[in-house]
Amino acid sequence: MSVAYAKNCLKRDSPQMERICASAAENNIAVALGFAENDHDSLYIAQAMISPDGIISMLRRKLKPTHMERTVFGDASGDCLLNVVPIAGVGRVGSLACWEHTQPLLKYHTCLQHEDIHVAAWPPLFEFGGGDDLWSMSRQGSSVERSL
Repeated sequence: MSVAYAKNCLKRDSPQMERICASAAENNIAVALGFAENDHDSLYIAQAMISPDGIISMLRRKLKPTHMERTVFGDASGDCLLNVVPIAGVGRVGSLACWEHTQPLLKYHTCLQHEDIHVAAWPPLFEFGGGDDLWSMSRQGSSVERSL
């Protein structure tokens, strides 16, 4: 991981996040945002739900980074199990990140929170290009490709 990557990860209390929230309010839209969060120089895979009034209704982190993510991102805390929130004019919106969708108990827990809309964040999986590319992070090397 590069220092530049860590410095460019979004902080919850930052001018950049304030700008995203202000844009949601100005346009009266709900925003589901997946991002790499920097919290006191610790990085997390994060998701935020921003209401049409520009308020962060939910900010959660992926509970347990998987595979190579563990070399960069930290574990979340139990409060991230509250991953469904009411959004005015939209309904109850929930989210999970990536391989969290393969964990039956986490999916069941999400369903029990009565979500109307689910935001499924997943990283892009590109074709394996050979060379220095990581096979395990490619479409062909992931179990996602094999299960489709």
